[in-house]
Amino acid sequence: MDSSIPKGREKECSRLVSLLAILSIVIAFNVLPGAQAASAAASTRVAEKSKASTKTRRPVRIAVIGDSLAFELYKGMHAAYRNDKSVKFVKYTRVSTGLIRRDIFNWNRKIRDFVKSHKFDIAVVVMGGNDRQSLWHKKRRLTRGSKAWFKVYSQRAETFMKTLKSAGKPVYWVGLPVVRSATMSRDYKRFNRLFKRLSSKYGFGYVDMWKVFADKKGRYTSFGRDAAGTKRRMRNDDGLHFSGYGRLKFGRAVFKRIKRNMRTRKSGLETGTVAISDNG
Repeated sequence: MDSSIPKGREKECSRLVSLLAILSIVIAFNVLPGAQAASAAASTRVAEKSKASTKTRRPVRIAVIGDSLAFELYKGMHAAYRNDKSVKFVKYTRVSTGLIRRDIFNWNRKIRDFVKSHKFDIAVVVMGGNDRQSLWHKKRRLTRGSKAWFKVYSQRAETFMKTLKSAGKPVYWVGLPVVRSATMSRDYKRFNRLFKRLSSKYGFGYVDMWKVFADKKGRYTSFGRDAAGTKRRMRNDDGLHFSGYGRLKFGRAVFKRIKRNMRTRKSGLETGTVAISDNG
């Protein structure tokens, strides 16, 4: 059987093949550049996002504010997280100060200056450790712990918090720890109740540190467990301040709360009270 193509049809087939070849070339020139352009645009967008991400990946600035206990908190945080490039700790502390002796250091004036002149993303405050003393108000000496004394002290604490609130940044108020002196511990509990109530009022996070440095019955102990579970001396001989291990534990416990919020809420703030466990 002869399967050859007739001469007339052979010419038509040849023209059809030529036409198809031309058509494929036209399609290639029109479609491929569009695909290449789309691919290039997508690559540009990815590069821009990566560049923007790199630009915004600066450390979170955490301002540690307050008295000698705040200074120890700063030292503990800095030592524990010195290699963490995602955070930077800024110290604004003054030992032997508080909200009582405004003639020595007026915290309510200084905190206004700090908010205006410093950049920070989060503020952490420890205050009240030196405030177990009488105060002068309108030329009157108010006895420590009296009703009039506590009213004025509450007003000063609230003024301090209002100023920090005006910065529009997350604030964590750290409660005072248990100490060796039963009388001081009793007064510190009273301070903590005030700080906790005002923290709730102003939307601050309140970090309860009492159990971190107490024994199982909530009493003072000089010893505790470090991050590895080893028993260490946590407090200094004065029964108030911290050893090197104590500062590390202090810093880790507070930063644990902050970092959890940084992960879950990013720039937001989780308010309320958190009692950190002993191995925190």
